[in-house]
Amino acid sequence: MVQKGLGRQEAYEIVQASALAAHQGKGAFRELLAGDERVTLTPAELDAAFDLSHHLRHTGAIMRRALGGSS
Repeated sequence: MVQKGLGRQEAYEIVQASALAAHQGKGAFRELLAGDERVTLTPAELDAAFDLSHHLRHTGAIMRRALGGSS
């Protein structure tokens, strides 16, 4: 959201509010974010932000290094 023009503090507060609501059982985190009119991401951008394959892409190499293998 910061890359789309929101300030870091505002983006943080939006994410934190949705995370807290999800923790309190008020819905799923992603859906709560999608339902917040302050969120500046398109549905496709929100999907990409929640795509774990991007965030976990180096897991195999990290585990090999941790276990003493080569990368």
